[in-house]
Amino acid sequence: MKFSNRLIDNKKISKLSLGTANFFPKNKLKNFNINELLDFIINNKINFIDTSDQYGGGKCEKLIGNYLKKNNLSKKIFVSTKFGQMNNFSSNSIQKTIDGSLKRLNIENIDIYYFHSGTNKQFDNDKLWTILDKNLISGKINKLGISFKTKYLLDNDLFQLNKGFDYGVSVINLAYNPFFRYAEKIIENKKFNLRYKFTTRLSFSSGLIFKREEIKKKKNFFNPNQYKMLKNKQKIYKNNSDLAVWCLKKIIDKRNIHTTNLGFSSLEQAKIIKKCFL
Repeated sequence: MKFSNRLIDNKKISKLSLGTANFFPKNKLKNFNINELLDFIINNKINFIDTSDQYGGGKCEKLIGNYLKKNNLSKKIFVSTKFGQMNNFSSNSIQKTIDGSLKRLNIENIDIYYFHSGTNKQFDNDKLWTILDKNLISGKINKLGISFKTKYLLDNDLFQLNKGFDYGVSVINLAYNPFFRYAEKIIENKKFNLRYKFTTRLSFSSGLIFKREEIKKKKNFFNPNQYKMLKNKQKIYKNNSDLAVWCLKKIIDKRNIHTTNLGFSSLEQAKIIKKCFL
């Protein structure tokens, strides 16, 4: 495993982290045992888990919290979670939201607390960020972040990134993979590099790299040119796992991406991480 020591106060953070949106999928059946997946991830030296109060309406945070407590890992594993989607980014309920996540996760402080893909109007709220800043000072939150809305990335609408620093934000999470490269201009921008540390998501193009058949309904952010790039790589890498490893190695090698959140749909799929550092 490779680590970054620049994301959180000189702590060693694994360059691969576990995303948990697949733990409570909407209208789908997950085809893995969550505890087995968590065991596998921890045993392979991933020490960062990303979640949200939105996933399962708090059930995901509670599941992770119970797992960390049961295995005495609460002070060994770094955790990020997100807010906003469950309470419409209300400043009146944000303190209750923070305390609820801490309780469910069985931790004393949240390593990164992300504004969860909200609109510019929801973001531009001094009262909300004043309360968040108080929790930053008190130690309930280690770092404030923005999980940046993919639509704004596509539209090059950087209002939140330009103002986030003034609100105490220090971490930005962006949709990025070798086929979807809109984030590169931000990650490589000198001004933003001085202000922020970057994490990423959608490493597997929302699962598209694991699909060989023609996809009738593609993600709206995946344009025909990017899809063509994907199909060309699939011709080179006949095995889905090999293509996934190629993607991850490209991301891991980027110095300014400190960790990338991986969402797995099976334990077998997760085993690709063993090949990433060979």
